[in-house]
Amino acid sequence: MDYQELYKIVMKPWITINEISSIVNCSRSSALIIVKKVEEELSQEGLMLPPSKKKLLPTDRVMRILGIDIEKVIKMNS
Repeated sequence: MDYQELYKIVMKPWITINEISSIVNCSRSSALIIVKKVEEELSQEGLMLPPSKKKLLPTDRVMRILGIDIEKVIKMNS
């Protein structure tokens, strides 16, 4: 995945499991491990994800767990 593709995902407020799989280049089951980490983090803070047909996660949380600097991605794209 190049910076332009990553930039398009990073600029969204919510990220899907498929987008996580694309970023990390992993299977759906591996992406679900990341989803569980985000859900645990939010639960510990007393927050819940909005109900939806597709599993949506806050992009900034996912990027932090993955160790991706959003500001750097934005700078590399401009």
